[in-house]
Amino acid sequence: LPINQFLDAGVDPKEIPLPHEFILNRDLLAQLYPSFAEGATPFFTLNWSKYAEFLSFRGGLDPITGGLWLSDIAHHHLAIAILFLIAGHMYRTNWGIGHGLKDILEAHKGPFTGQGHKGLYEILTTSWHAQLSLNLAMLGSTTIVVAHHMYSMPPYPYLATDYGTQLSLFTHHMWIGGFLIVGAAAHAAIFMVRDYDPTTRYNDLLDRVLRHRDAIISHLNWVC
Repeated sequence: LPINQFLDAGVDPKEIPLPHEFILNRDLLAQLYPSFAEGATPFFTLNWSKYAEFLSFRGGLDPITGGLWLSDIAHHHLAIAILFLIAGHMYRTNWGIGHGLKDILEAHKGPFTGQGHKGLYEILTTSWHAQLSLNLAMLGSTTIVVAHHMYSMPPYPYLATDYGTQLSLFTHHMWIGGFLIVGAAAHAAIFMVRDYDPTTRYNDLLDRVLRHRDAIISHLNWVC
């Protein structure tokens, strides 16, 4: 963040201090962001607006670099980290604190889903192919979203004007996302052949989807 500030101001890169100098010398950082001189006091006194110099919420793109404001990105990642720290205490692991995933899944029942997700926890903990399929599908979907976001909201300075790099990044992430989605379908098929037992999964969500597959596929064909 401070180095980018210097570059935006037109300072010669040879004159910019090295990254570790900003970490070791708080006075150097305070010259760019005066609130750094106050340390953590504004945080504990709830005077968070003091940090608006480097944790902003501007939105849009930086007109100089064509990318997202780096101060917006810093704010975003700090907020996400705090949410993840809170969420990390919501689910039960080795200690009896938080929600059990099995209880959450089995309580999830809708008007048209029969037994809902009952038994899904056992499927995911006993079948490697089911778990791998789910993880590949989520990672593949995320990778495709990244492919889109890399050009629609460029995170790096000057990336928006480097069209070759933009195209390469989009193609790279779309190919990876596509392969991951294909892998998800392949391992889901292996799970259905090897590990799925319809006699013990009667009337749960997966069973109802399989029994209505003709109607679902015909509707999807009509939509597409």
